[in-house]
Amino acid sequence: YFQQLAPILTEDATLLAANAFSHHSYPGTAQDTRRVLRTRVMPQYGWLMTRSVAMQLMEIWVPVGPGRDWDWWLTLENQRRERHVLVPEVSRVRHCGTGEHVSSWQQSLYHDDRLYTTTQSDTRLYDVSRLVSRQYAAWYEKEVKTATALVLRDHPCSVFPLPLDQVGPFVTFVGVPSLADSYRSFYLLLACLGSDETSIKETYEGTIRLNIRPLQDTGLHSNSSLKTKASNLEVQHELRDQSAHRVLYIVGCPISKYCSLQPERVSLVPNADTIQLAARMARQRRTRRYNVTTRVRRTPGNWTEDAWRSNVVALQPIYDQTLPR
Repeated sequence: YFQQLAPILTEDATLLAANAFSHHSYPGTAQDTRRVLRTRVMPQYGWLMTRSVAMQLMEIWVPVGPGRDWDWWLTLENQRRERHVLVPEVSRVRHCGTGEHVSSWQQSLYHDDRLYTTTQSDTRLYDVSRLVSRQYAAWYEKEVKTATALVLRDHPCSVFPLPLDQVGPFVTFVGVPSLADSYRSFYLLLACLGSDETSIKETYEGTIRLNIRPLQDTGLHSNSSLKTKASNLEVQHELRDQSAHRVLYIVGCPISKYCSLQPERVSLVPNADTIQLAARMARQRRTRRYNVTTRVRRTPGNWTEDAWRSNVVALQPIYDQTLPR
């Protein structure tokens, strides 16, 4: 994998590194082991960079002090200098970092069900020369231009957002004023489509590219109709495998230059109830394998609770916290 990407890192000064790991590599959001993307993210969990880039970074290395992680430091523009990192659609490595920054519970919730391949030695990547900045930008813009535009009218956790009888690719436009994602639009789709919603990583020009399928086996998209057919579609556009992966481009507006391609001046901005449902569904998806509870006594509200020991509540650990079940 790295041998195929090394020449591109040497050729293209707009690249910072190549990762062997992808934050969006989950069974519902990735599939193609031959695909590599340019993204805005830090080097992590197995990475490659040229000696010249490494020496340039070493000269301005992380200042000594608490709370300064080198990988997050590399995302600051003074170090990143608008350079992209190459990431595979499907990870080549697993995160196994239970310890100071990742607890065993977080490891289980966010990393154990990630998708990764162990056959990278047999995988020839798609035309790697297209990963050079100018060629990649032209390919990506063509992809977004020719994609079928969607306006999300149903909650994406309940109803799978893609038409089930078209092969795509698809594009949807959401309200994202900055990569801080203050409207939680990126968060909503990452949570509902089965990716890592904890932070916004692996963007390209204000967009996120996912290769998605319905997640009915996890409790999501239970209201999707797998039998829906549009009468005006030709036979060759029929999606015969309703569980197949298809590409969705999520364009954040107004920060993305691709917002000019928006057919309708409508960008999804979720309300608080929509976000709360997405958070609850994402939590259920991640904890569906577990039935972990702890019985805890709370302060009795009256003497009868104390006498009958009825002030015992069952708590379920979530995200290293305990919330009433």
